[in-house]
Amino acid sequence: LYANVYPTTGDLPSASSYHGMFAHVHGTGKGYYAHAGAWVELANNSQLNLDGLSDVSTSGVSSGQVLKYNGTSWAPAADASGSGGIALGDLSVGSEAAASGDGGIAYNNSTGVFTYTPPVIASEVPLPDDQIFTVTAPGSGAYTFAGGATGNNPTLTLQRGKTYKFNLNATGHPFRIQSTTGTSGTLVT
Repeated sequence: LYANVYPTTGDLPSASSYHGMFAHVHGTGKGYYAHAGAWVELANNSQLNLDGLSDVSTSGVSSGQVLKYNGTSWAPAADASGSGGIALGDLSVGSEAAASGDGGIAYNNSTGVFTYTPPVIASEVPLPDDQIFTVTAPGSGAYTFAGGATGNNPTLTLQRGKTYKFNLNATGHPFRIQSTTGTSGTLVT
């Protein structure tokens, strides 16, 4: 085992000759390393504090503050929320009395309870005017739509006063417009 232990700092060899070398000085109880022609004292962990950092201000510190970066240095400042929780003022409450297409949130002052009503998402989306549907029947199990609606056997919401065109390529597979599943309806050719 190699030991670089010296009784005093005056006993250290030339730092220029031992660049990068570590040495322990028993008289000070500290470690040193040789750099740029000088022995540099290594800090003990008990000596490390914020005052030793050039870009940290420790003046004017009070309880509950945090360090915040101001663009050039770290300085003590109040935390944004202070309490770590949320306050009623941190929330926005919707103005809707009941949920609609975008949902709603309500607060009961008596109970302190928030109630969230999710938005209504229609399972059948109304279609715009003048829709054109291309309908095929690759098998006997489903109609395949393209155009204003896509996929196999989609649900369509047809509205009075609008125009819908069905381009059929479903020979041997009857295509009907009906109001209720399983009823006869009107045959479309």
